[in-house]
Order: sequence, then structure tokens, then C-alpha cells
Amino acid sequence: MRNKIALIMTLGLLFVLVGLPRSVSSFDGLVAYWNLDEGAGTEAADSTGNGLDGTLLNGPAWVDGKFGKALDFNGSAGALQIDNPTLLDDLETITISLWFDADSLGEGSLSKFISRNGSYELRFSNSSSRFYFDAERWNSSDGKWRFETGSSVLGGWHHLEVTYDYGDSNNVPYLYYDGLRVVDLDEYVSPAGSLADASGPLVIGNNSGQSRTFDGRLAEIRIFNRILNADEVLALATLPRMIPHPRHRPT
Repeated sequence: MRNKIALIMTLGLLFVLVGLPRSVSSFDGLVAYWNLDEGAGTEAADSTGNGLDGTLLNGPAWVDGKFGKALDFNGSAGALQIDNPTLLDDLETITISLWFDADSLGEGSLSKFISRNGSYELRFSNSSSRFYFDAERWNSSDGKWRFETGSSVLGGWHHLEVTYDYGDSNNVPYLYYDGLRVVDLDEYVSPAGSLADASGPLVIGNNSGQSRTFDGRLAEIRIFNRILNADEVLALATLPRMIPHPRHRPT
């Protein structure tokens, strides 16, 4: 009987492992990952080994996060800034993934989860049930989209993910909240023109001018250089955290 139970448990584990999407088990295309496990100090390392390490500005606090540690922003000042992230300059496809626990809409009710001038920003949009994504690499007109969840996203840990393909101005971003795609989408400015390379620092929890400070906690921030599919997004939103192995780092 014990051997039979052991066999059933082994088969069950194999079924779960085989069923994992490749992105979760191999992290294909992961170019930056701030797991914030330092828990102290003024530096946050890029766990992929790609060197996109960040510096804490104006005092976000280290606190417990969704899995390990997180950064707590006070809604008035503070940022995690990555200077000269040249590896991210010309990404044609991108996925941004993070966990958040927001106390309010933050500074100006337009606080930012992540932003980079001339590239993209993901933020709140004057409503506790609305997210905003801006694709800024288009040199004639930035693409701007609002996503309506239908209920407040404040309070408690939630997973947020956005994917976008710069390959065609007709493409629209996909935004996922707690693993499910938000389909209530309003494109209120269409992108136009040709693409330019991004420049300037990448800022987490604010903008480069530090005038849109997040109010709450951010953790597990990842950037991929490809579009994750719905199954992969759901896995990141529901499975325990996994640390990328060095052999899976992009080259």
C-alpha cells in the first residue's frame, strides 16, 4: 500500500512539473528580475545576472512582500532607479510582470508601477479600478490605453502583467490582473510613426521626475523580451516563486 501511495504521489508530481509552462520552468527571454531579497541597503540587484541593478532613491522602505521582500513606497517620494539599462533599449516585444499591494492611487492619483521615458509606462489612471499603459517609442504619437477591471484593486497583493508588440502600430497591449486578461480596453490615443530607441533610466515606483510616487508595496518585478501567453501569465500569477537558473539567462 505504501509503495502504491508513493507511486501515485510521484506520478502526480511529474504531471505538475510537465504541465508547467516553459517560461516558468526555464524563464526564456527573462532580461531583468528584481526579487528584492536584499531586504536592506540602497541597492537592488538584477537576479538574472544581466547587470541591471537598481538604486533606491529617497527612501522606499524594505518590508515583507508576496514571497520574500518588497519595497514600500509612501506616495510622496521615492523610487528604485536603474541607470543606463541599454539591454532594454530596442526591445520589439516586451512583457512586464510584477506584484503590488496598493494603499491608494498614489501621487496625483496617477502613480506609476514602472516607467521609462521614451519607452513605456504602467500606472494608475484616476480610478481604483483602472490601469493605464503608454507605449512611448512611437515618434509621431504615443499609444495610450486604459483598462477597466470593474472593481477596486486597492488593498492586498495582486499580480499585474502587460505585454506589447512594437512590431506594428495596429497592435494593442494585453493586460492581465491576477492572471486573467482585462478585456475592457479603451484605446484613446493610437500610436503612429516609426520607432525610436528608448533612453534614460528605468524607474520602478515613480517617474524620472519623481512626481508620481506609488503608494504601497511592489515586489517580484520582471521584464521579458518576448510576449508571454495566457497560460504563462497565469502560472506566474498562481505558482510559488521560482528563481531563474544562470543557464537560462538570455544571451
